Amino acid sequence: MRTIRWCRLGLFVICCFMLIDQMVGAQGTLKDVVRTLIDETYAKGNVAILDTLYASEYIRYPDETTADAARISILAFRASLPDLKPEIEVIIENKDRVAVRFWLRGTFANEFVAPGSIPIPPTSRPIELIAHAVYRFNEQGLIVEEWNTFDNFSFLSQLGVLPVEGMPAPTMTLYPQVVDVGMSEQNRLLVEQYVGAFNQGDFAFVDSTFKEDFTMHNPFGLLTRDGLKADLSTLRGAIPDLSIVPGDWVTEGNWTALRYTLSGNFTGEYVLGDGSRISPTNLAMNLPTITFFRFDQQGLVAEGFEVYDSLSFMSQLGLLQLIVPSAATPTPGG
Repeated sequence: MRTIRWCRLGLFVICCFMLIDQMVGAQGTLKDVVRTLIDETYAKGNVAILDTLYASEYIRYPDETTADAARISILAFRASLPDLKPEIEVIIENKDRVAVRFWLRGTFANEFVAPGSIPIPPTSRPIELIAHAVYRFNEQGLIVEEWNTFDNFSFLSQLGVLPVEGMPAPTMTLYPQVVDVGMSEQNRLLVEQYVGAFNQGDFAFVDSTFKEDFTMHNPFGLLTRDGLKADLSTLRGAIPDLSIVPGDWVTEGNWTALRYTLSGNFTGEYVLGDGSRISPTNLAMNLPTITFFRFDQQGLVAEGFEVYDSLSFMSQLGLLQLIVPSAATPTPGG
């Protein structure tokens, strides 16, 4: 009898795994589910598909909203940019997580209307945005949680709301392919060590772990390896307790994505590149960020792609009025 019970239990477990495989298999891999999600919603406006891809308990961060808010956000984009086209640049999968870097491009042809915001008149200008997202799936292959980062400062500038010219345009990687050379875990551990060094203020760590021709892409432009160290040192001077609070790690092949919160208090002087100084405001900062790291075959970091809401960054530190005197209220991200 005991043998029969164990056999039944074994068959039950096997059947459960087969069911999960079948449910995911209908779409392919978890990455295929995310590809379908982005294409059906942003390219086609088919928000009804969310009912089949999202779990009933789905939550979207950082605002902790539901699937209904996601539908409204997507439809608002589609209405104002009717020729909206998404393009996935990098997508990686590890266990129950998928991380994706994708573009949204279109023409601002119609009024943009977001819930709780003043309608923005169209300009007929092209819009180009970059978004990072991390998705967590349940055992049934449905999306339970989503974290996304999106730069509202760039978005509102392109819409003509913020009187800022010359914002740097985001750039694409020349090497988006996921290449597996058997160093995925080593790459993840290096990023983990980078986080530890960052939190200790040891920015020289990048000298031995990032390539000499390393480039960091972030909302304010491009940084070399030395430029990254200088930028972080300046930020650390203004925010002495600056730290990375890790969330998710997603690693596949030569790519590792890290979802984290950049936290600290603006208690020191902020020294700008021209030598001018901004007095501390003593305000706290908690900035959701997702960064993709691309590694070379020697295990060194070749590129970094960092996306966060720079409008939120400046607002939280009390810098916004100094940079954009008549800044608008942030618009919910895509």
